Amino acid sequence: MFYKYNKFCINTILSKASVLSKIMYVLVVTLLALSSSNLVLAEELGADLSCTEFKDDYVGSVFYVFSSKPTYDGANFYLASKDSVDGVEINKNDWKGLESDSFDLSRKTYFIIHGYIDDHKKGWIRKLKRALLDTNNVNLIIVDWSKGSQTWNYVNAVQTTYLVSQDIVRFLENMRIEVSQFKNFTESHLWTNLYLIGHSLGAHISGQVGHILKTKKSSFKVERITGLDPAQPCFKNINSSLSLDQNDADFVDVIHTQTGNGEKISGFGLQKPCGHLDFYVNGGVMQPECEIKSVFYTELNKMICSHNLAYTFFTSTVKNLKTANCKLLGYQWDGTYKHALEISHEVQKSNQCSNCLEMGINAVNHQTQIGRYLVITSASTPYCQLKNDDEALITKAIDLPHYFLSCHQTQMKAFFASLLTILFCHVSAEEPVNLTCTELKNTFFGSAFYVFSSTPTYNGSDYYLQSKNNEEGVKIGVNNWSTINSQGFDPSRKTIFIIHGYIAHRKKPYIIEMTKQLLDTNNINLIVIDWSKGSQTWNYINAVQTTYHVAQDLVKFLQTMKEEVAKLNKPASEEWKNLYLIGHSLGAHISGQTGYLLKQRDQSFKVERITGLDPAQPCFISVEQSARLDKSDADFVDIIHTQTGHGNGINAFGLENPVGHIDFYVNGGVMQPECEAKSIFYTEINKMICSHNLANYFYAETVGYSKSKDCKFVGRSWDGSYSDAVRILDDVEKGSSCSNCPEMGLNAIHYKKNTGKYLVITSTKKPYCQLKTDDKDQLIKGFGRLNTTTVLFPASTFDPETIFEDWLS
Repeated sequence: MFYKYNKFCINTILSKASVLSKIMYVLVVTLLALSSSNLVLAEELGADLSCTEFKDDYVGSVFYVFSSKPTYDGANFYLASKDSVDGVEINKNDWKGLESDSFDLSRKTYFIIHGYIDDHKKGWIRKLKRALLDTNNVNLIIVDWSKGSQTWNYVNAVQTTYLVSQDIVRFLENMRIEVSQFKNFTESHLWTNLYLIGHSLGAHISGQVGHILKTKKSSFKVERITGLDPAQPCFKNINSSLSLDQNDADFVDVIHTQTGNGEKISGFGLQKPCGHLDFYVNGGVMQPECEIKSVFYTELNKMICSHNLAYTFFTSTVKNLKTANCKLLGYQWDGTYKHALEISHEVQKSNQCSNCLEMGINAVNHQTQIGRYLVITSASTPYCQLKNDDEALITKAIDLPHYFLSCHQTQMKAFFASLLTILFCHVSAEEPVNLTCTELKNTFFGSAFYVFSSTPTYNGSDYYLQSKNNEEGVKIGVNNWSTINSQGFDPSRKTIFIIHGYIAHRKKPYIIEMTKQLLDTNNINLIVIDWSKGSQTWNYINAVQTTYHVAQDLVKFLQTMKEEVAKLNKPASEEWKNLYLIGHSLGAHISGQTGYLLKQRDQSFKVERITGLDPAQPCFISVEQSARLDKSDADFVDIIHTQTGHGNGINAFGLENPVGHIDFYVNGGVMQPECEAKSIFYTEINKMICSHNLANYFYAETVGYSKSKDCKFVGRSWDGSYSDAVRILDDVEKGSSCSNCPEMGLNAIHYKKNTGKYLVITSTKKPYCQLKTDDKDQLIKGFGRLNTTTVLFPASTFDPETIFEDWLS
């Protein structure tokens, strides 16, 4: 994910051009003379991929000078199936993977080929793989050439593509020989059902493979190639044998999402048509979705985002293969701005078109057609369904060709700057989860976080296995798994994870209290996650953006732990279905993200339950569901709300809206009476922090009294109003029974049939489950907060972007 810091890095590099240009060109000329022997020549490659177009470019010349003959150690090939997310590697010396039912000669064989910087474990490949296998009966092989693609020097990666394509051809020939030994195979069998799907440089590798097979008159024949925004730099005016071309397969369809518009290197993707059918999404220059990602997204950020959306669009067409009313339709287009506007207006009036072609997986149904087609999509999923606010964004996207034609700064200085950014500013090219916190932009204090936010430096989490005999916990993971035995880890038991929030760490008193209570009353495995290296930062936005890294780290930890436990001869089933995550504040959202990721990536794990302790509100009000806690993240999700605020905007530390199967609002949820009475010197923010943290103590007490009949935290169905809260308080005070009321806390799991919002009345001091005589007045005063507006980050007309307007422009 790109942030303002990266914009600074890029523009700092580019803004020095006027000062450094003479020095740079002298250096380049000198190095060209001294280093000509290091340049990769066409004769050495067997193909002209020397990227001479970079030679006279200010920044590109750096890559040109320092390019060298690529050191290529070969690609890896993974046979994917519904049962294996990452696929089983087909070793060149061991082809046993092909003996399984995952490979069948009678089926079509698909290859997915990634682009620059990527590898076979990227999220987009996982999603596309799963979609293809869920909707098609195919053989699916993923080509991983990351040993060649993951280099800072783009020119070297380009020069590696031809070696990769040759490697794929050799793989196919060897596979044909090996398959003949154990499959129902005859020499007369023709391998004519190959389908290659490639993104960026991977699209050109696909084309090269098709060309080589045709030239060799191989028994293999590429039936179809889908090019996902084929890379432009180094391929704009190259020989057609080296770039994707309609002659490389029986049918070639191309999805263009970031083509640029100019004479030089103006985009990440090729602008010119190169297939039988070329689909230009929203004009193909820039995607509307990327225009609204973040106010600190530079033009470069938007270009990268748009380039990567090609595979997202294609995947959506696969997922919606059997959905009649969700098609991405292409309208025949002459490539002009005027015609694009006409088509856009027509689509927004009625998305019905009898002579339109489908983009994506079903494009193969239109093999008799040829030409350029414009596809209009929404700025958010589902892309096939236009929303009310899409019109302005789409029009802006279509306007971009005019902007690009008149603005020389969009020429691909930006392309090389992106590579320098990846090298020096630690930018990941992986598709992000949108946690840019745009809602803080125009708030008085939040704007300070926003201006100074940067790409988080995440150094990993620490995991501590707790036991009754060791309250400090023993650190496990990485290279230290032997202690699992000594600490009594048992995979047959429920495994509970505790995840803290912002600023916190594992030694916070409430975590120690919760740990003690859980171990005293339950026969469990208990692991406390300490991500304080990411949470203990003054900048809340940086901590928010770190949460997704923590969730990804936890998924990897679980996968590794499962393997290590098996090595220790611990009895364990293939599936771990008894995971329980307890998270406070940001930790609640990490829990949700983890549940979501496990569902997407590794279904041998299943989160049985998540308890969200006052899930954080700032940056999570309008965020996409995959980035925050949601009831779909586990079989059962229960929430304890203790500081929700009331009113519009960012009004509290905790979320006000229900997000679980059961949402318990303690004493109205806005502010806790105990915190109102703490001290006359307590400010409003002190009371809010106190209330937010009390969620931990309420939960810990429910654990301690989980087997008591006289100390229950009973939730009563509540409509969210002040009057209903007072009514419920009267019922509680009178001792009215409630036979079907769910218990808040540990025992909430026993009330899965109950859903909705519940009000829990507690005392203002421990034990919270027992009302005292003087509690009523304070509780009613607390309910009064339901009728008043609370504010955490006051709104402001201040625009943080103006601070560095000159600096970042």
